[in-house]
Amino acid sequence: MYKTINVEVPFIISDIVQHKEIKRNILDSIQKMGIFSYIQEPKQKIFNSDYHINNSIERLYYPYIKPIIEEVYNNIILAFDISNKDLELKYRYWVQQYKELDYHAKHIHPDCTFSSIYYIDLANDNAKTTFIINNKEVELEIKEGQVLTFPSCMPHTSKINKTKHIKTICSWNI
Repeated sequence: MYKTINVEVPFIISDIVQHKEIKRNILDSIQKMGIFSYIQEPKQKIFNSDYHINNSIERLYYPYIKPIIEEVYNNIILAFDISNKDLELKYRYWVQQYKELDYHAKHIHPDCTFSSIYYIDLANDNAKTTFIINNKEVELEIKEGQVLTFPSCMPHTSKINKTKHIKTICSWNI
């Protein structure tokens, strides 16, 4: 037997000041890499993702993403008043691009404490991440150029992209 206790869930939203300056470089880098893998499974349909490709393959977008990952890592340490010895910064990061009708069903990120999503190219509010909290769908106010950080055990989904605009995100786990 168990009972659920409702408490606030810690979400951190980081504004990426240099987003407008680096967005085009990131998107161009992803395009130069080509299509990594097209994922079409019952739980996800994602036009382009480098999640499943070998880590030895150079990610051309990484020089633009690395300072953002480090900034978010530092924000987590400050927000939770913890030591960087208590929180390992894993350099496991990936990009995903969602075309019209693409989606990623409910999932979590195991083997880590926090997950982050950097919204690189976001057409509208339809393409935000939806969290499932106490069996209710919750959408946070998030916009392009922001990073959303959350406990990695939080079930979340990327609903069907209902626009012709390609949604591009970069995620990483800490």
